[in-house]
Amino acid sequence: MIKDGKQAGFTLLEAIVALVIFASVGSALYAWIAVSLNGVTRVEASRQNDEAIQAGIAMLEHVNPMAQPQGRLSAGHYSIAWTSEAIVPAVEGLTPYGLVSLYQVGLWRMQVTVEGGDEPVRFTTRKAGWRQVRVQEFGL
Repeated sequence: MIKDGKQAGFTLLEAIVALVIFASVGSALYAWIAVSLNGVTRVEASRQNDEAIQAGIAMLEHVNPMAQPQGRLSAGHYSIAWTSEAIVPAVEGLTPYGLVSLYQVGLWRMQVTVEGGDEPVRFTTRKAGWRQVRVQEFGL
């Protein structure tokens, strides 16, 4: 509407252009927020997997796969289950001086499943196994 050569408001065309610009900016902003939230979700899932793997490795620290080739342990809200197979068969261990030690040692591949998060986490690791085969003799 024009009164005395001055415009009193928006024309229909100006209103449509403004709505198109507003809708374009809004949809771009929505897409950016959706991508950001997906990224945050993936980062959180990765963090939970890393935490589960670290807990599983810590729980396996004192496990001897040669003495216990499979088993289950629980600590806190995590529990682990593992199976293992020999990669290198048991051989005689050596002392730092090159002498035969009291132990036989071998290398084992361990398949580990950690439960306690949203979904079970599976990973493979290698660990040395040992068994004492001799008794130390003290000579006088």
